Amino acid sequence: MTIIWHMRHNSLDEDEAYGGGDGQLFSSPLCDGVGAELFGCVETLPIIQPFKNFARAYGLKFCSNCIAAEDLQTNFINIVFVNKDKVLNMVSAYHAAGNNIDAWTVKNHMMRIEDYLWLVDDGLKIQGYNRSQC
Repeated sequence: MTIIWHMRHNSLDEDEAYGGGDGQLFSSPLCDGVGAELFGCVETLPIIQPFKNFARAYGLKFCSNCIAAEDLQTNFINIVFVNKDKVLNMVSAYHAAGNNIDAWTVKNHMMRIEDYLWLVDDGLKIQGYNRSQC
């Protein structure tokens, strides 16, 4: 099954729609149809590209810095019930290190996998709180 993302950008899962309704963030046809088409046209204008590229680079740098700070604060083990993003942090550290598997941040993440996930007789277990053996 293929998901057509531009058709679903405004949808909510029924479990996420706490306020009731039909599962749409904006149920106005103007927002769904004309607004999406207008945004798509404006976003591709050449005059917008420098700002878009700057905003994207700034946002990626900001997120990378936040992830790096979180890794240092939690000693490279993440609290599952707070952020659920051990894999995201590992991939981000790998990317920030220039795809270098030998970088100290990537190695620290890989060393903490056993503190985060482990296999026992009744299945795979995941660390729920920021506790470890170290």
